[in-house]
Formats: sequence, C-alpha cells, structure tokens
Amino acid sequence: PKLVERFSPADARTPALLAATLAQFTARYDAHKEDKTAPYPGIPALLDALKAEGITECGFLPRAHFRVLNERLMQRCDGLQSAVVFLIPYRCDASPKDGLNISLYARVKDYHAYFAALSERLLAALRSSFPDERFAGFCDHSPIDEKDAAARCGLGVLGRNSLLINPTYGSFVFIGSLLTSLALSENRSYTAELCCGCGRCERACPVSAMTGSGIDGAKCLSGITQKKRK
Repeated sequence: PKLVERFSPADARTPALLAATLAQFTARYDAHKEDKTAPYPGIPALLDALKAEGITECGFLPRAHFRVLNERLMQRCDGLQSAVVFLIPYRCDASPKDGLNISLYARVKDYHAYFAALSERLLAALRSSFPDERFAGFCDHSPIDEKDAAARCGLGVLGRNSLLINPTYGSFVFIGSLLTSLALSENRSYTAELCCGCGRCERACPVSAMTGSGIDGAKCLSGITQKKRK
C-alpha cells in the first residue's frame, strides 16, 4: 500500500483510487503467481540454502523457457538445464529527506559486491548438497534475461517503465540468478505477464521519457547516468 501511494500522482491518492489500484495489481499478480514457487519434490536443500540467506522471493525456470542474451557466455554454461531466479529487496520503505537526487539503490552497498559474496556462499552450500550437479551464479551480467525470467517465474509483472514490479517490494529489488544442471520444471506455462497499464509510472516520470513504444533512452536519466560517455 505504501508503494502504491508513493508512486501515485497527488490527485490520485484518494483512499478509493489507491484501494482500487492495489486490488487490481494484487489480483493480476496472484492470478499469475498461483503455485509458482511451491517446493519441488527432491530438492529441499536448494530451497533451504536460499531461505538461509533470507531469500523468500524465488522461482524456477527450465532451459526451454528462459531467453539467452549472451550466447558466448551461455556456451560456458553448457549442460545447465534450469535457472533459479530470486529477488533481493533494498530500502523499499526508505524516503530520504536530504533532497539529493540519488537513487535508493545507490545509497546501499554496491550490489555487485553483495551478490559476489552471496553467490560464493550459495554455491558452496549447493555444491555440498548436490556434489554431482553444476551451478553458476549471476547478477546483472547473466547470459539470460533475468527480468523476463523473474516475470516468467511469477515473481512479478513487467511494468511500462521496463522494470519488474513485485507486489511486496515494488520495483525496489535486485534480481539474481543461478544456472544449474538440476532439471527443475513444472507442468504449467511460463508466461511473462504485463502490468495493469495504469500509466502512473509514465505520469510520474520527471523527464517524460516513457512513450507508447517504450523508453526514450535519450531522455531517461537512469540510462544517461549509466552510460560511460560525455
């Protein structure tokens, strides 16, 4: 509820409109997530390893259903049959009062360093539990489309702002993934759901970078500040 209110325009923050938006999003998410992250027979150790790190938002995706973005890197992962996708939330309740135009994710420990340490611990635990299986950990440099994979796992919906939107943490999450030789699959379809299309993120964009066809990279402040150019 707090995230819905925070990212709603001032004229849309009436109790009725906020309740309607939250109900619409929750219904859309629940319809997609139903039974998506139930424990899988035979691999409780995998779930235990994630839970030991405080990871509660996770899902699994067979090789046939995740998109490969880096074929050369994927070749180094030959034989890996499934992806384990998980979310790490950050400062989702924070509302800085300093007035500085600094993204919340930049106010915490560098997530690359965090995930490097996390992957080291997870991989050690999993290799101990599954000595005959292979695992590889990634964040931000994965050979697969992690955002699309997270949506296909039922961890959220894809927003018009190009971000994954989780019902608990909104878009305030880092996405991590593990590729494994374990065969993880469910008898269901793996479809990435889109958001309800309320348009509030578009109206809230400070530079009007969002268009009907996507994000205008020449305007988007996030895109501009991540480019190594003048």
